[in-house]
Amino acid sequence: MDAHDLTPTTIDPRGEEHSSDRDSDRGEALAYLHECRRRVNEVAGDRLRELAELSKDLSDWVQETNRQLDLLATELDPTPHPADAGTTSGLGGGGETSAADAAHLVAMQMAVRGADREEVDRYLREVFEIEETSGILDRAFAG
Repeated sequence: MDAHDLTPTTIDPRGEEHSSDRDSDRGEALAYLHECRRRVNEVAGDRLRELAELSKDLSDWVQETNRQLDLLATELDPTPHPADAGTTSGLGGGGETSAADAAHLVAMQMAVRGADREEVDRYLREVFEIEETSGILDRAFAG
């Protein structure tokens, strides 16, 4: 008995035997399934390539933004020179300001640049010799 003998057969009204169409139907279904899988893999590959390109674009954008922020921070120079701590031409218009005002401005600049609260606190205590920094820090890191 060979594999053909195990294939289901049908008998038509004239009494003639015919092989079942199941084998061809199964073959067509498997071919269709294979084609669907191929198309899914192709689309998934396309989407992964697009995602990789978008990720690179985003990474480039972040790097450029960080570069521009660094340039801006350099322009702002948040590290005051101790000799200049008592004067500024931007606050109040008179050119003279208190050390607390200068310390507050420096704290704001450092916060904008990404310094954490502890780093700013330490800087204010060392450079401006301010013992109580919590009010300045609260204003600098509010919001």
